[in-house]
Amino acid sequence: MEGDIIDLFEKDTDRCFAVAKIASVVEKKLGDLTAEDKVGHEQFTSDDEMYANFRKYYNRPVDRNTQVKIIKFKLIN
Repeated sequence: MEGDIIDLFEKDTDRCFAVAKIASVVEKKLGDLTAEDKVGHEQFTSDDEMYANFRKYYNRPVDRNTQVKIIKFKLIN
């Protein structure tokens, strides 16, 4: 939730590398994402490439109607 303090961990080592405060949480469909929503995330040459990559990451169907949460945060340390 907005205002929550979270620890950020490295996937492979489980080492906490930063602490952050959640600034905002927005839910929308992948097909409705704006360029601003995508800032700070992996860049794709097309939406189809983005859907294909997310299918690999999550091992489930992903398309323009897939609901996602966009979580923006500010680093504390």
